[in-house]
Amino acid sequence: MINSSSDAAGTDLAKPPEMTPEERAVLSAHIARRKQKRPSPRVKLVEKAGSSVELSADHPIPHLGNALIMESLGTADFDFYNGLLTQLANVGTQGKPDERGTNFLLAMVRGIGPKDEIEAMMAAQMAAVHMTTMTFARPSPMWTTSSSRTAPNGHSTSWRGRLRCRWKR
Repeated sequence: MINSSSDAAGTDLAKPPEMTPEERAVLSAHIARRKQKRPSPRVKLVEKAGSSVELSADHPIPHLGNALIMESLGTADFDFYNGLLTQLANVGTQGKPDERGTNFLLAMVRGIGPKDEIEAMMAAQMAAVHMTTMTFARPSPMWTTSSSRTAPNGHSTSWRGRLRCRWKR
């Protein structure tokens, strides 16, 4: 006998879960918020001969992509844009070119919504400090092997403990 909720092959035709009114309202607000944002493409990192890396807008029309990113950074100066983007790529890189980290930093700067170059530099500094703080707060592999969560020198492995350990000399 075939169940009414199954097809002839025996697969269940489960009804997808329905959104609650609260979820629908949150989703509508999210979509409206995304529509208000100006379009700005991601950055792609292309490794060139040797160890050099080229930064470019991930857009089918490169000049338009650069202009969109520049506008989101509050600048019309290509030299400023190129320098700031290079600095963000350097901060977002951990050892080797990292497109994901660079785009994360760029998203942080865009999120602040700089209106000019000064605001863009301040936003980039905020993003760099955030990235550095989060990297520093990450547990050290050497310290996480101990079950007591204590470093070999007896200090705590917490963020505050590592600050004490690092700055008290």
